[in-house]
Amino acid sequence: MEKTFWEKIIDLWEIYFYMQPLWYFSMLIAFLFGIKYFKKDKNHSLFLIYIISGLLIFPSALFINNINISSFEKTIITEISNTLFSIIEIAIFYNYFNNLLKTKSVLLVMKFCFLSFVILSIVLFLKLENQKLLISDISSFSYLLNTAEFFFLLLPCLVYFYESLNVKIIITKSLKETPSFLISTGLFFYIIVSLPLLLIGNTLKTYSSNMFHIMFALHYLSLSILFLSLSKAFSCKTPLTT
Repeated sequence: MEKTFWEKIIDLWEIYFYMQPLWYFSMLIAFLFGIKYFKKDKNHSLFLIYIISGLLIFPSALFINNINISSFEKTIITEISNTLFSIIEIAIFYNYFNNLLKTKSVLLVMKFCFLSFVILSIVLFLKLENQKLLISDISSFSYLLNTAEFFFLLLPCLVYFYESLNVKIIITKSLKETPSFLISTGLFFYIIVSLPLLLIGNTLKTYSSNMFHIMFALHYLSLSILFLSLSKAFSCKTPLTT
């Protein structure tokens, strides 16, 4: 007997130790905190857009991927969803760090990185139009694209910590009341936890599916922590760039 839609969803969640619904729940919390503590600030509004995009894109992709469509179509939907979210993600975080960082040379490098990422994303979209392309080829390029994004995001995180230490922010301010530290630390944790998956995940899932699922579960957990960090940052009285 064929499993129902919800049975398929629960089976999928179980594979990843129910970290995926935890991630959805953390996005919902971040959205509610963003509305409750809304400030007339561009960064606040952009982070709300980031959260809403996640709430719209991924549950929709999850629903579509669990109806009767081919594996190739599921791959296309997954990669389009991931890439759209990645473009929104890097654009919003780069805008945030552009308002936060002081080192002009780093800001210039960030512009080059963002342009490179957009070009890579366009290449992926063009590849997805090729019906003869193997699913493994699409996955490989997607892992490459996401790895590039995370290295591009790692740069401003590290520069932020360096600049913050220079102005002694850790000494002069309470960390739990410093939005920029909360956001940067949440993003840094997300990157560090997820990078190993992106670097070896495509190979790992062939040799050890259990380890692959564990690493993916950690990826979802790190995303949850990022959105909870955003929630806490929203609740701070000061602007997000302080």
